[in-house]
Amino acid sequence: LRPDAIVVDYRLRGELTGAQVVEALRAAGCSAPAVIVTGDAAPDRLQQLVQTGLPVLHKPVQGERLIATVLEAIDA
Repeated sequence: LRPDAIVVDYRLRGELTGAQVVEALRAAGCSAPAVIVTGDAAPDRLQQLVQTGLPVLHKPVQGERLIATVLEAIDA
């Protein structure tokens, strides 16, 4: 079963990041578009997020904005 889209928080348990999860899914053959959600505002973290090339939404995220961003990612 393959997802149509991936929405993942950037900071997960331990040292794991949402970007790493997306990379692992890509390595496993999943090509679903991905969106990262974060509450992080540290400059170094923001730079890491930019480097992923994925759409990033900053918390708190309004439902309409999340839906629009996911639909844009699917259509891209």
